[in-house]
Amino acid sequence: MSCFRDAIEVAVRMRASGEIVRTEIGMSVHRPSSDPARARRADVDGSGSPDMDTSGSGVAIIYLHGGGLLFGSRDDLPQAYIDQILARGHALICLDYPLAPQTAAPDIISSTACAVDELVRERLAALGCTEHVLFGRSAGAYLALMLAARAQRHRPGAASERDPECWPGPLAVWDFYGYTDLLAAFTCKPNPYYAAMPAVDDESAARIAAHRADEPLTCAPMEKRFSLYVYARQSGRWPEMVGADRRYADRLGLAETDIARLPPLFIAASTTDRDVPFEVSKHLSRAAPHTELHTVYYLEHDFDRDPEQSAGPRAYRAALDFLDTCRSAARRKPRDG
Repeated sequence: MSCFRDAIEVAVRMRASGEIVRTEIGMSVHRPSSDPARARRADVDGSGSPDMDTSGSGVAIIYLHGGGLLFGSRDDLPQAYIDQILARGHALICLDYPLAPQTAAPDIISSTACAVDELVRERLAALGCTEHVLFGRSAGAYLALMLAARAQRHRPGAASERDPECWPGPLAVWDFYGYTDLLAAFTCKPNPYYAAMPAVDDESAARIAAHRADEPLTCAPMEKRFSLYVYARQSGRWPEMVGADRRYADRLGLAETDIARLPPLFIAASTTDRDVPFEVSKHLSRAAPHTELHTVYYLEHDFDRDPEQSAGPRAYRAALDFLDTCRSAARRKPRDG
């Protein structure tokens, strides 16, 4: 498989002490296949193992994993979907980010923004890429949306410009079952689906949360930290556990004006999502200016977990087709004046 690993150093504020420390954010970089026949097979059925090649579309897909900001790893994307992306000639960069409760949500967002800033400004050219897409699943989609809004809000010439050094905005965003506000009503009350699971007690949650409390945590396998997320959803304390303080509400969610400025947006979500209400995705698809809502019926939150099931590969093909449309529209725009 054509993959190499690297890291980006960022400053992270520790939630407990307020101290700012330097840490490395890991990333895995996948390049497209040099074999067109193999690439076509991968695009259709997720088969194939792409070879290293520096040629491609010139687009980098920057992926942020899910996990409620409490757990997860950049390498959780099934290989079948990686192959589908590479088969279209795109590079794929999977990025870690600081996790809660060691780092609070506002600082997770800002640290991730710094990592993407360096990635886009300093590293994409070496991959032969001039454009990028922000892609996230669940909490990663939340971060992708927040970063895309930040790039639009701070772009040079914007009325609310505050950061002229902010990276160029993405060509598009792929939002797989994400959300736009950490303080939304569904985040702040016990979740019936998780309440039906075996209870995680306060002591167990505190013990897991305290692990490495004095240094940033940027990667945490699901099997070690999922129970922390279960506790957060059982208790209705999810915002509290990720440091989503209402005093900073404007930094933790997208206002309607932010949504109205988002770049082209592909949204994939299930009608029976028990983590993030489907209405969240439906509202976003109606409020954002250029969207495609890919609806999956009667499946779980992370409906693409198993690429052997048809819903996942179909969603990724639709996302890739949407990106093709966005690229075509972007190429026409200068000529249209």
